[in-house]
Amino acid sequence: MAPAKRARKTSNSSTLASSSNTDPNQPTVNNSMSITVPSQQSSFQNNTNDVKLQTTTPDESSKTNLEPSFNWISYFEQHPDCTAAPVNAFKHAPLSNEWLKLIKNLKVEVPNRDQPPFHILERKPSRDQLYWFASVVKISGYWLKLRYIGFEDDSSNDFWMHINDRDLHHIGWATDNQYFLTPPMKIIMQTDKWEDYAIKKILNSRTLSKNIDEKISCSLNSKFRKGMLLELVDKKALGQMRVAKIIENKGGRLRLKYENKNEFDDFWCHEKSDLIHPIGWSVSVGHKIISSPEYLIESAKKYQKNKYTSQECSPEMFFKEKNLKKIEIKAKFRKNMKLEAVDPLNLSCITVATITEILSDGYLMIEVDGCTNQNEKFCYHCTSSCLLPAGFCAKNKIPLEKPLNYKKKFDWETYLKETQSEYAPPELLITEKNIENPFRVGMKLESVDLMEPKLICVATVVAVVDRLVRLNFDGWDQKYDQWVDFESCDIYPIGWCHLVGYKLEELPKNNEEKRQKKRQSRKVSS
Repeated sequence: MAPAKRARKTSNSSTLASSSNTDPNQPTVNNSMSITVPSQQSSFQNNTNDVKLQTTTPDESSKTNLEPSFNWISYFEQHPDCTAAPVNAFKHAPLSNEWLKLIKNLKVEVPNRDQPPFHILERKPSRDQLYWFASVVKISGYWLKLRYIGFEDDSSNDFWMHINDRDLHHIGWATDNQYFLTPPMKIIMQTDKWEDYAIKKILNSRTLSKNIDEKISCSLNSKFRKGMLLELVDKKALGQMRVAKIIENKGGRLRLKYENKNEFDDFWCHEKSDLIHPIGWSVSVGHKIISSPEYLIESAKKYQKNKYTSQECSPEMFFKEKNLKKIEIKAKFRKNMKLEAVDPLNLSCITVATITEILSDGYLMIEVDGCTNQNEKFCYHCTSSCLLPAGFCAKNKIPLEKPLNYKKKFDWETYLKETQSEYAPPELLITEKNIENPFRVGMKLESVDLMEPKLICVATVVAVVDRLVRLNFDGWDQKYDQWVDFESCDIYPIGWCHLVGYKLEELPKNNEEKRQKKRQSRKVSS
């Protein structure tokens, strides 16, 4: 689903000229701006020391009609030292690839929130709204903290705008659209040479591209359409799949409904999630699927011949970058090998687990040791960062959840002897030494609560180990933490929900609200 478009009018003609000192796609100004200053004949008295800019929430008119959602602007004001994970850390997020280039030394045109009265200006504006230049002084995800040019080191009137705010424009937009550029009332009498001053300040600066709306929309284009069928893990029995239908796509997040179930039972996941697969995948790799005998036969034929209807999801839609070398050596995995794994039913824990079955194409069925419920087996690809070699937790000083109902103090050598088993060779599992994990402890982001995946919540990075990132949901106990890969499609930059029109959950207000939160989890014995 594309985001709500900003009501911008762009002109083919530009009042900007390129500069050899900047990127050719980033314009700089010339002298053809419509800057309006006070008339020298004006009897205006400069009593502006106590003037405050308007503090209305940005982009009120462009917001979609959402349920009450977490307000990042209020949070930023209460927590000025908040550190956001950078947009470029999320490869699946809009503008990720060009983010660093986009926001460096960025100058924009925005509505003047402290407009001077028109009678003091040299020329009467033809439109009621005036504009002025602003610099980006801080970036928190997709939110930009702006300061009007002329305020210099005065941060008292800074304000926040979203990158997709329809009132945020590239340099030159106001002149192209017959709007006047006028300094805010508080500073307008500081000089009568605002045009020279402004040009000096924005010369050689970067500005937004004229087609940023189009870039955002294109990045959110999806092949997954409402009504299409695919195969989805059964949320009530992770060891099996079911056929499901897409009933909604919001920013690449799919709302799915299981087919052939009497009750309405939906499930949310991202289109790049490992929980969904094309029609025929289960039969192809040997994974259990709940379906009719006819479906098994027909889906296998479709997968083998790669012939699908327009309402069926095909393998090309699910291309995932797998480490081919790892897939080639997957034959070295053997049934009953033991390892450490992120528990999908208790995502705050890394636990002792066993390979119970080896499927095709590098997929493995895993079971938490001590668990006797067949429905709680789960499937990971052999390249998954959720599969870890024995000793990983000890090496990285992370608590390892011992097998269910195992009363003794756990150590791997003793346990392997007791169970007469072997551990999966470490070289078969991903533990990269030279990875560039962009996340740091303390960074804020928006994350899917994978135990209730329709929810997206405010989260903080509390640990970073190799490819793994441990997230704590703000306001919640650490028992609700979850480990995710740093390239997980279930984590997003601050402002992503605002961008696509998805509700971001409020922080819990009290302990009663926390007690009412029901979550599916595996019972862990002490």
